[in-house]
Amino acid sequence: MKLIRVGTIPFAISSLLMFACGKIVVTDPTAPPKAEKSEVLPAKNTSVASDASSAPDRGSTAADGTQLQPKAAEVKPVVPAPSAEFKSPPVDIPKPQVTLASVPVALNAFGKVDDGTSNGLVGDVYDFLGIRYEALPDFSKMTPLGKVLITQFNVGERAQELGFPGIKDNLSEFYGIVFKGQINADVSGDYKLFGACNDGCRIFIDGVKVLDFDGLHGAFPEKEGQFFNLGIGWHDFKLEYYQGDRPYIGLMISWLKPGSTMRAIIPEVAFRRAK
Repeated sequence: MKLIRVGTIPFAISSLLMFACGKIVVTDPTAPPKAEKSEVLPAKNTSVASDASSAPDRGSTAADGTQLQPKAAEVKPVVPAPSAEFKSPPVDIPKPQVTLASVPVALNAFGKVDDGTSNGLVGDVYDFLGIRYEALPDFSKMTPLGKVLITQFNVGERAQELGFPGIKDNLSEFYGIVFKGQINADVSGDYKLFGACNDGCRIFIDGVKVLDFDGLHGAFPEKEGQFFNLGIGWHDFKLEYYQGDRPYIGLMISWLKPGSTMRAIIPEVAFRRAK
């Protein structure tokens, strides 16, 4: 057998050695030597796996030999899709009455029908026949419908819906009353009157105007008169009043007596029929 040299070792011997190692390598003795390749290992994945991917499979074994239980997958609650908006059935709520604005209704607010004998001030009632006066009219040119009797002027602001029972039931606006009688001064000196009326009023004592709150307006703020002097005894008294648009009325007259610092509604005992 003719020997072919491979490097410094005969080719036959190198072939036997490689055959013994289980490899057959045929090397061209004239070829240049090849550079050795370095093995490149795959890089490790350093990212953090999710809980589901990092969980051990069923039947996995830990390093110490214990059987690992698979991690249960997280169960999220199922939220149902929003349904149509629920609306409660309508409730029939009664509406409050606003006609009288929570003000008491006047029944015979300006007194009762005059019986001709009872004590108090007598008032002639006049119907304006729908005419809306801006100020007190001339009552001397009118004819009264009837007469009422009042014991004092303490009619708080309120709604009048019933008119004048016994005179004209539906007379609740555009009317006037002229009260006449006498007022008693039990102390001599300077007096002052205060008026709260809806609508206008005027007061005369012994023919002298002592209070003027004329015109269309509410009862408040009240009107303060000027001081006037009265001697002890009874004096002629007249009050003119008129009502414009319905429904509110009011007529409150108070006084400040000589030597007093407190005013008060003029009492019933201070009034009497004209003599």
